[in-house]
Amino acid sequence: MIKFILKQKRILIFCVPLVFALGTIHAETQTQLSVTIYPMPLNVLIVDQNKKEVESPNVPFDPLIFNFIHQSTTGILGTGDEQIFVANLTSVQPWTVNMAAKYGPETLWSDIPLGYGDDCTNACMDYNNGTGIGQLTVDPSTGQVIREDYGDTDGIILGTKTAFVQGYKNSVMLFRSSSAEAYHGYSLTGVTLTQTVPAEQLPRGYTLDMAITIV
Repeated sequence: MIKFILKQKRILIFCVPLVFALGTIHAETQTQLSVTIYPMPLNVLIVDQNKKEVESPNVPFDPLIFNFIHQSTTGILGTGDEQIFVANLTSVQPWTVNMAAKYGPETLWSDIPLGYGDDCTNACMDYNNGTGIGQLTVDPSTGQVIREDYGDTDGIILGTKTAFVQGYKNSVMLFRSSSAEAYHGYSLTGVTLTQTVPAEQLPRGYTLDMAITIV
């Protein structure tokens, strides 16, 4: 506490010192913290809007009603919640993203796992044997590519409309980079898939496992 007292025009100042107690440091050492972030290799993933990998991606097609003539149904590969995402955090150029049946060109649409021809009879459907038997067509030209920082996508080329044909066209190119800037991520959405369904196809829920690869 500090007091000021006036007496005969003289100022007398009384001071009470403030005292701080400090602990005594007897010794000292040091350490350094370090974090290493390694670059991600060239990769392709199915991710959501937050770029988190989707565990079980799925492309639903429009439902159909049993018919005595062949018909077609459409699905969209690449949505806001299931984007095809290329992470090119290296200097790799060029690269290409393709899609093919996961278990090879003999695979069928089926109402049971894998869909091999030996495992089913009428409850199967081709994806690569022509309109009357069953054929899947992929049209990447309807898609859109966005860079993760919304920057320039020059050098990114979309694939063209292509149908799977067994023994001739077993994979389809979705998109590729000829000269796009490296060390970025590129998302593809809006690829149109069209499956022709044979006449009198049995009413079932059919699935076909596809693999998306980058080379």
